Amino acid sequence: MNSAGAAALAILAVTACTPVLKADPPSADRPSVTAVEIAPRTVLSGCPFQISIAFEDPHADVVTARARWTHEDGSRVHDSGLIGLPIDRAALTGRRAGTAVAALTVQHPGRYWYSVQVEDAAGRRSNVRDAWVVVHRQPASEVRSCG
Repeated sequence: MNSAGAAALAILAVTACTPVLKADPPSADRPSVTAVEIAPRTVLSGCPFQISIAFEDPHADVVTARARWTHEDGSRVHDSGLIGLPIDRAALTGRRAGTAVAALTVQHPGRYWYSVQVEDAAGRRSNVRDAWVVVHRQPASEVRSCG
């Protein structure tokens, strides 16, 4: 492969890994995702895991949390999508910090990347933070066990 081909592949690889969630420019006026955690980091297919997003918001009016997910198996991207994550708005009213937690389950083995973001009532979008989980195939000979 020549150097032009290698450069094109490098650009393609970087582009494929770029999150599609658009963040507003940094400012003290927008919400901020301060942490993203997935637990456990390794699960069997069909077993639940939790994604937890900690955020701060100077206006105390975050209304949306979302995650862009990408499913990879080795070096190949299989699928991707966008999901909403629950926010208990009543519990967060007037609070400048909060957490959104969701239980997720996936069926196909591989690595799943989650790029997460929150948005406030005025449409100001936070930064984007990433986390991942590895899903292993559930052995067919075993009864499903998520313990």
